[in-house]
Amino acid sequence: MKISIARKVEAIGTKLGRCPRCMKTSFLVAAAAWALALAIASMPTPQPIGILVWVVSAACTMLWIGHLAAFATRATRGAFRKAGDEARIRGKSAAAMVRWPRRRFVLTFAKTFLVAALATSFPLKLMAQSCSCSEPDCTCPPDAPNCFINPALQESFCCGYEDTGCASPLLSWCCPNGTNCYGDNGECY
Repeated sequence: MKISIARKVEAIGTKLGRCPRCMKTSFLVAAAAWALALAIASMPTPQPIGILVWVVSAACTMLWIGHLAAFATRATRGAFRKAGDEARIRGKSAAAMVRWPRRRFVLTFAKTFLVAALATSFPLKLMAQSCSCSEPDCTCPPDAPNCFINPALQESFCCGYEDTGCASPLLSWCCPNGTNCYGDNGECY
């Protein structure tokens, strides 16, 4: 049974921007590709090889940006869905909610994109090791010393030493060492 190209693209889109480890790896590959491109540019090389290296570097960068954009879009939509639910609970009209989203959506998307870009581009050793999150009330226990921030929910959470912190617009969770985050509902694979 052949799978259509549209279904393959959809499958890739559902996984893009969900795994912190993959996002970090895509940044590292893009950085290495650009370092290689600059090194090759400083040497006399045939033109096709030089062009190929620049194209590969740009493609790796676009993959990283795709991860960031997918994460930021999902996180921003989740934050707006949550805000809309809270507004409906408070009795605000749908018309009042429609007026504000564009500008706020762009600002929230930009903030989330920037936080994700910084989080994936910092070396692992600069990540929080004893809960030095931005919130002062974050106190992680010794058995789960790593503090992670979920920008969509604006919360901090603690995970074990080698665990991966997972964040979605719906919740925050930890995946054990050797597994990756999957989906928006606390799944690991």
